[in-house]
Amino acid sequence: MIPEDAWPAGDRRYWTDDETRLHYDFTETPYATAPYTAEDNAAADERAAKAEAEANRATLADQVHAALTGNRAFLALTSPTNAQVIAQVRALTRQMNTLIRLTVNDLSGTD
Repeated sequence: MIPEDAWPAGDRRYWTDDETRLHYDFTETPYATAPYTAEDNAAADERAAKAEAEANRATLADQVHAALTGNRAFLALTSPTNAQVIAQVRALTRQMNTLIRLTVNDLSGTD
């Protein structure tokens, strides 16, 4: 998407759009476009992968913080039921997967 300040004579004379994979040249009237090269596509793919990894890191960190609350609640139970213990073991397994992902920097997902 072309930003508002890029048209027609904003601060930018050139704009690259990773979504459309096009270069925009506003020095010409009408403006010109050119498709990404193989190198441009590779760089755009790398930027997208980094953005996804950072989003996954943030989600995993949020899950870790939420787990603390759940674990504190479980520890506060004086006599947990069998069902509560089983649920806690499952929750701890999910939490460990989250911590392992963060530890080994596997940010390919959040499951």
